[in-house]
Amino acid sequence: MDANTLYIGTAAIVVAITSFVFCTNRTAPRPKKTLYDELGGAAAIDAVVEKFYDERVLKDPITAPLFKNTNMSRQKIHQKNFITFATGGPNNYSGRGMKAVHAKLGIAEEHWNAVCGHLVGTLKDLGVTQRLIDQVVKTVAPLHDDIVTVVDPAQAIPR
Repeated sequence: MDANTLYIGTAAIVVAITSFVFCTNRTAPRPKKTLYDELGGAAAIDAVVEKFYDERVLKDPITAPLFKNTNMSRQKIHQKNFITFATGGPNNYSGRGMKAVHAKLGIAEEHWNAVCGHLVGTLKDLGVTQRLIDQVVKTVAPLHDDIVTVVDPAQAIPR
């Protein structure tokens, strides 16, 4: 092999590698930021869950009875893991499905509405933008039929 052939071959390889790297970096899709990331990650989810329960849900006569016999430390861990997973964060949620968890809890429409209101209020209190609040609501809304198990308010958990 003569020097010119070696030079041309080496140049061709360099051009090919450079083109590959350049094209790959320019055309590779950038990872989309998840709702979890946009909300602020683990620290933000922790703040939301703590404020949600401590300052709203457990002080509301409509929602507090739902948690009368609940280990709240455990509940908060499950809720943090669930919200993290539901918003596109790491999946550390190992609880049962929503329907199974809520099946015998006597949750009525008024409970659902109150809890959703507390979630939105908590997010607003923490300075979350309306755009992100709307995305959280879209994420939670499909769970309605798995969580609201009582149609007749007389069968709901008494206040």
